[in-house]
Amino acid sequence: MQAKANFKVTKWDQTAISDVGAGPEWGRATVLKTFGGELEGESRAELLLAGAPEGGAGYIAQERFIGRLGDRTGTFDTGAGGPSTAAARCSTAAHRISLAMSSPTPARAG
Repeated sequence: MQAKANFKVTKWDQTAISDVGAGPEWGRATVLKTFGGELEGESRAELLLAGAPEGGAGYIAQERFIGRLGDRTGTFDTGAGGPSTAAARCSTAAHRISLAMSSPTPARAG
């Protein structure tokens, strides 16, 4: 199944992680999103970020979605990671993910 959806980041709460020693800076962020389209609902993601002042950055994220996918409702988790640069964000504008609804139920009419 393929689904197309738009999302809006409704909250980005980022803090520095200061006790990691020398090297690139680390951070942690909680991100909330709302989705519309074939995928409708809300998600919360927890990100770990690393970056050097001269450029180059990366992230790993775990995200939980609650809502509707097609005619099913429920929750699913996704994981993502990679470079976090403007060029990388542009080249990965469309994402494919594999998922399993953890508590799927058919949507009710009406």
